[in-house]
Amino acid sequence: MVLARRESFVLDMQRLGPASLVLVRHGESIGNLADRAAREAGAARLDLQDRDADVPLSDTGREQADALGRHLRELGATARPTGVVSSPYRRSADTAELALATAGLATPVMRDERLRERELGLFDGLTGTGIRDEFGDERRRVRRCQGRHRRRAHGPKRSGRGCGSLGRGAPPDRRQGGQ
Repeated sequence: MVLARRESFVLDMQRLGPASLVLVRHGESIGNLADRAAREAGAARLDLQDRDADVPLSDTGREQADALGRHLRELGATARPTGVVSSPYRRSADTAELALATAGLATPVMRDERLRERELGLFDGLTGTGIRDEFGDERRRVRRCQGRHRRRAHGPKRSGRGCGSLGRGAPPDRRQGGQ
């Protein structure tokens, strides 16, 4: 999720970009807990009912979002976000919405597909063991592709590209909610 500060968030995001950005990782999700348990048990599949993008926050994740909200509430009025951009993943949007509610801010949360963390497809719900067992050849191809992608841009350079493009010229079909 991205917290941004600018007077006219929507218009300025489209023309100029935000005055400042704060990047926040989502709170702990049920998926994080299921992944940890599956790895410890050596299981091939996570014990989840939802697909990765729809997994809710855990109790700890909700507490983390609440802590972020308390922090935002303590900021001075000029430092509080005037806009929030979230990935379309439930855990990210829920973190943003809970934090803003705790902070008492009526800041809109814009869901942007460009912040999509990953799309697992057939691998959804599988551990590394499960992927190797069920889709060994595909896994090797994906890893080769990921390796080429990582060599192109990583770290601050890659983040800068993504942050620089937020809200600028995004086709309407790539944004959900907000304007």
